[in-house]
Amino acid sequence: MSVIDRNVIDIEYSDTDDGIRSYVATIESICDSKADTPRTVVLDLLTHYPPYFAFTGDSWCRARRPRNVKRRSVDKNRHVWRSQIEYTNRPLKFDQEDERGDPLFVPPKISGSFARAMRAATKDRHDDPITNSSDEPELPAPEVDDSRDTLVVEVNTATIDLALRAAMRDKVNHAAHWGLEKRCIKLGQWAYTIEYYNPGLYYIANRFEFEINIEKWDFVRLDMGLRIISGEDPDGKKQYLTLMDDVDQPLREPRLLDGEGQLLEADAEPVILRSEIYDEADFSDLPLPNPLF
Repeated sequence: MSVIDRNVIDIEYSDTDDGIRSYVATIESICDSKADTPRTVVLDLLTHYPPYFAFTGDSWCRARRPRNVKRRSVDKNRHVWRSQIEYTNRPLKFDQEDERGDPLFVPPKISGSFARAMRAATKDRHDDPITNSSDEPELPAPEVDDSRDTLVVEVNTATIDLALRAAMRDKVNHAAHWGLEKRCIKLGQWAYTIEYYNPGLYYIANRFEFEINIEKWDFVRLDMGLRIISGEDPDGKKQYLTLMDDVDQPLREPRLLDGEGQLLEADAEPVILRSEIYDEADFSDLPLPNPLF
């Protein structure tokens, strides 16, 4: 027993003088067994159609429970059902009696906070290098507070895609979101709980924690080392020269390099190297409300 296909066949729009908008989508579902019930159709609709309006881009409209679920016709192994879902921006408090007890229609809860962190400071607030009076960089660089924003989204879903959850672990955004550039948002946690609210009925309570770093989630450091590139051998392989001190002993403290494997000139600014450590992912694949992604 299952729904093998479903399609939106009609959408009716209405609005009121006080700005309440309503879209009623009529959906035709095809089942493969006469033993299928309205519950089979409703659970399928909750799985395949998002809680936020997906047909015209009116992201402020939220779904109400499917209604008017009726069997329309039977043709061999095709059992046709029709139902309706209303998407509206009407505040939930107007529908408390209608929505009570259905966790899939509880609006997502979104919150945020700062997480304390530290970073090495190589420049001051005027973007000038932090040096001593002879223009030598401070080593080690001073550590300063670098608090980062954490966004938490709690949302209920009918099912959970464990393969998607595993693939999203510690990934960063591959495209701009929330006015932030790519690689500025990292999925730090996707916790879930299977909750039962009626005999035989359950839902997934998801909690997403996103960590935001406006300087991007990359490994950033000063270009420093104990050797320089001295040339190449006949096969094109790089050759290196160990840096020595005044008594012809290998240096114990790294020297600043110029980004090309050579010593940095005395009057040049330190070179910052950046490496992309975290893999990227498309966060729009996550079961989050449309206004977020």
